[in-house]
Amino acid sequence: MEVIIRPTQLSDAQALCDIYSQPLAQRETLQLPNSSPQYWEQRLSHLSHPLRAFTHLSQK
Repeated sequence: MEVIIRPTQLSDAQALCDIYSQPLAQRETLQLPNSSPQYWEQRLSHLSHPLRAFTHLSQK
């Protein structure tokens, strides 16, 4: 299986919302429950500034 590591994109917002909506992810990462894709779009747009943070994900 090939795994690709790439920077996050705004189009990843729904997938991140789905992942962080899982009970274990909420408990282990202290995320607020019931976040929306719009919330993740906003977070990703703020994180994408080069001086703020690096965010990456793996893709099959």
